Amino acid sequence: MKDSLRTLEGRKNYLSARSRRLKVLNDNARYLDDIRVKDCISKIIKGYEEATNIKYMSRISKEAFIEDYRFKSIGIHLPIKKDEFLAENFIWDSYFAAVGRAIAEGELKYLHRKVRLFVEQYEESMCYEKLDFHVISGGIRKLQKNNVEPNVLLLPMRVYREFLTHYASELKWNNGRNPKLVMYGCELNVFLSSKYAPLKSIVIFDSKASEWHVLKDENTYGNIAVAIGMSDKQNGKVEYYAETLAYYKVLNKKAYPLRQGS
Repeated sequence: MKDSLRTLEGRKNYLSARSRRLKVLNDNARYLDDIRVKDCISKIIKGYEEATNIKYMSRISKEAFIEDYRFKSIGIHLPIKKDEFLAENFIWDSYFAAVGRAIAEGELKYLHRKVRLFVEQYEESMCYEKLDFHVISGGIRKLQKNNVEPNVLLLPMRVYREFLTHYASELKWNNGRNPKLVMYGCELNVFLSSKYAPLKSIVIFDSKASEWHVLKDENTYGNIAVAIGMSDKQNGKVEYYAETLAYYKVLNKKAYPLRQGS
């Protein structure tokens, strides 16, 4: 598929097919309980919006068309039995909220992969066989010498406890969410890896040094497109479609000097 997306015509065809798929499902929602469909869609969107951290890691550019062919599809398209979807004793709130959170995890996994590949190629990156949290302070200083003020720290979950202990006096908490590391006049939002978005390296950077190009939804103008309706491909099945299309673009390579891990 990627080869076909290299051409402008190929990208237009791909996005047109996607729009048609969403329209079919939206049209076929009339065969279902309207209240349940709307409620499940809202749970997906809310689950995503509460979980996504992309706005803290990059400048977001919402677009009507994705120009770069390297955009990433992050989403879930699955069928559900109609009788289960409509059953009164089935409560779908947690299920569809988890779908939204899964898309946010997919965003983080994609960003981790892009950053990791980029930093590994950067000749001034700093790699260590053993964790040494003091390199964070050195990395901040180095960025500041390049007139860069870092505000993001990506941290592997496996070192989180040690991180909290080492930087206890430099951490600033915000209503129980992930902490901020306050150092040398910078406030770095700390984001952890997870089972679904793994990370082996500690990485610091400036969120303003990149752009997150995302295809805005035609109806909500949000970052994800969601539709639920009777499937036209599988008899007796309800199909849900939740997806974001995005491309992470690095603007300033000198804003990513620090890498650490095995």
